[in-house]
Amino acid sequence: MPLATALVALGPALSAQNAWSPMQPPFNYVGYMYNINADTIGDALYFHAVVSVVGNTFPDHAVAVYKNGQWDTLGLFANQTTDVIRWHDTLLIAGGGASVNGIPISGVAAYVNGTWSGYGLFQGYNWQAADPYRFRIIEGDLYAIGGFTYADGHLCNGIAKREGNEWVNVGFMDVGDPPNMQDLVEYNGELIVCGVFNIIGEGTSIARFDGSEWHTLGPGIIGSFGGAGRSMAVYQGELYLSGAIDGAVNPGHGIMRWDGTQFLPVGTGFQDIDGLQNYLIGALDMKVRDGLLWASGTFSYAGNQATPGIAIWDGTSWCALPPGPTPEVNAFEFFHDTLFMGNHDVLYGQQDVPAVRFNGNLAEAATCAWSVGVQEEAVQLDQSLGARFGGDGRLYLSGLPDGAVTVRVMNMLGQLVHSAGINTGPDQQIVLEVPTSPGQVLLVAVDGHGAVRTVRLE
Repeated sequence: MPLATALVALGPALSAQNAWSPMQPPFNYVGYMYNINADTIGDALYFHAVVSVVGNTFPDHAVAVYKNGQWDTLGLFANQTTDVIRWHDTLLIAGGGASVNGIPISGVAAYVNGTWSGYGLFQGYNWQAADPYRFRIIEGDLYAIGGFTYADGHLCNGIAKREGNEWVNVGFMDVGDPPNMQDLVEYNGELIVCGVFNIIGEGTSIARFDGSEWHTLGPGIIGSFGGAGRSMAVYQGELYLSGAIDGAVNPGHGIMRWDGTQFLPVGTGFQDIDGLQNYLIGALDMKVRDGLLWASGTFSYAGNQATPGIAIWDGTSWCALPPGPTPEVNAFEFFHDTLFMGNHDVLYGQQDVPAVRFNGNLAEAATCAWSVGVQEEAVQLDQSLGARFGGDGRLYLSGLPDGAVTVRVMNMLGQLVHSAGINTGPDQQIVLEVPTSPGQVLLVAVDGHGAVRTVRLE
């Protein structure tokens, strides 16, 4: 039985070769896409990558701008930019180092009415230059977070708030080594920060603000050299945290959720390129859209389902978009009801693809209803085939035709998990050792006999 046949009945067809389209910004892509930002007021997308506008192999750190289907660039920075946000009538750019278009700045550049200027002074623990990594607007207030220690002369330890014409600190955090903050959200009326840091005598990598001081949230991220929180999102009343989270000593691998009193797993979490949890992997970006949690990052599987670097969680299970970008997705953004992603560098075998656009209907995400193979005529299913997983994790098959058959087991993206040639006799039950995990949905197909079953490992 052809591979695609088992998948046609699952939903609307979207060919594996037309699900994604490459985007070609007007620069020489040198490497790594850091972030993508949507500006709804300016009606534009901003891409932050290691690029060269002049066409050589040395980066000149321009911000690529996608507007009205056309590409442009914004500024030439001394260092890599990482974030853009619109604050009142001003466009703010994080990173960028010491200058933009030759104009001195210090970690944040402001662009208003065609004019560049600096927007504060950010410095490290020994007063050297240090750039913010990300902006957040929470309850009408502007925050900058990153690896800086001081902002406008105030001890901030990676978290600064804009008040009037200066940056000020947000409470006291008793840290050892200088922190590197990665994300900031509000949860249950409190600010929550994650990153790489250690609160002396408490815990690491995630903290809550009580109005005057910062304290570790729960036990923090345990083990793994202190762990690292990379991104957060509030979804269905719970706080989701992702990053370098070791599932051997934490409730989840790569991702876990806080219900207000404790951390809990998110399905079976994230898996690496081998479908295992041998490496520290996580989401670099998470967003909530249309009642779903979207995550992108360094993982290859989510909930043991193969993903193209981006996965969708509905509160119960993970699902994936059709495959295309590999091997990871560093950032994503929704713009004009279209999904844009910062690709690692490969699309359908094509190298040096810094950004891609999804061609499917995002409304189908709620049901994971994408087909990923070439459409073929569906076959009548052989009702005699029985397939179930036992409590021992083995796959039990019955009702197979007598003689030599080939059994294939595939995940819901049509990727082969297991294949076996079997000689069967009358009323014989076949037991297969299939590498899988609880909760994974698999397709079992018997070649040449039109027999297909969908089973879930409980």
